[in-house]
Amino acid sequence: MKPPFSPNKLIFYTTRHWRKSRLVVILDIDNIREFLSNRICSRKTVIAFVGSPLRNDDRVALLIYNELLDKMKNNPDNVWFIECEYGLENCLHEIIKKKPEILIIVDAVLSQELKPGEIVLVSWEHVRDKIGLATTHNIPVHITLNLLKKQVDLQEIYLLGIRVENIEIGMDISESVDKGRKKIVDLFLKVITMCKERGEH
Repeated sequence: MKPPFSPNKLIFYTTRHWRKSRLVVILDIDNIREFLSNRICSRKTVIAFVGSPLRNDDRVALLIYNELLDKMKNNPDNVWFIECEYGLENCLHEIIKKKPEILIIVDAVLSQELKPGEIVLVSWEHVRDKIGLATTHNIPVHITLNLLKKQVDLQEIYLLGIRVENIEIGMDISESVDKGRKKIVDLFLKVITMCKERGEH
């Protein structure tokens, strides 16, 4: 049985199970797709793909970015994909130029509550409560986001994370993480298709 879907509450999704407490609601990937499409289709959105290209699973978001560039043509004019190697701070100026209302950060995450390869969507304010970022940032992410908020009217920030297994130096992707990568690629392809079918942009 699926839990009630309430986009007005803090959203914490995984692909495996759900539970509800004072702060957290866990849902499946179909609800992630619905939640994102209700935002991406109608508002200016930047999707930032963050990762370290030389740290095995930590490069997963960069691989997702490259595959989406190959597969997606004629994106809605209110949605931008931006690659952020080694940290969000390295693409700050590019994000500011787009003046987004919504920022979705795709990144590798670490969490005892998730299995390797599982996917999570969480409101940014609660990221540190439940999960940690695998990518090493030269500037703390909250400082980067505060700088961003001073420059643009950013209304919502979400982390779309994939639980990683191996972040040692290397160029390999774990099998479980690669399966999660494919799910996220499919997720964005379907969301953009939904936007086009709605004809909102």
